[in-house]
Amino acid sequence: MAYETFPWSSIDIPNGIEVTEHCHTIKHAYGGGYMASRARSTRMQKRFTPIWHAMTAASWVELTTFWRTVSGSADAFYWQFPVGIYGVSGWGGVEVDNPPAGWDADEAIGWGDGPIFLARFEEDSLVQKYDERLPNRWAVSVAILELA
Repeated sequence: MAYETFPWSSIDIPNGIEVTEHCHTIKHAYGGGYMASRARSTRMQKRFTPIWHAMTAASWVELTTFWRTVSGSADAFYWQFPVGIYGVSGWGGVEVDNPPAGWDADEAIGWGDGPIFLARFEEDSLVQKYDERLPNRWAVSVAILELA
């Protein structure tokens, strides 16, 4: 199956990206008042939430078109973190541990090609807020969930 790629080349870089790590845990309460728990798997899952405070109209059209192309949360796509993060253990992505030339893979964190994840939109809703004080600008945030 061929996956679409998130169109960063035609969408504004967001004002910020919230990254949430999920560790799915199985818990079971026993009658003696104690709780047993274990990880459901050895793999963590990431949720990325890019936030645009004032996205341009052209970027807004591109994002909504892409969101419709992948049918909201129905289809998976490749999503590249727009900032290179090297030397962060367990960061993951499709291309793991491949820093560009000149980077110290043990310490360097900075701009460059970020890791690529197979992901999908978490919700079937795309909230878009138009503020008339900022003509032709949209406030948008989306939750993108890494596929485990």
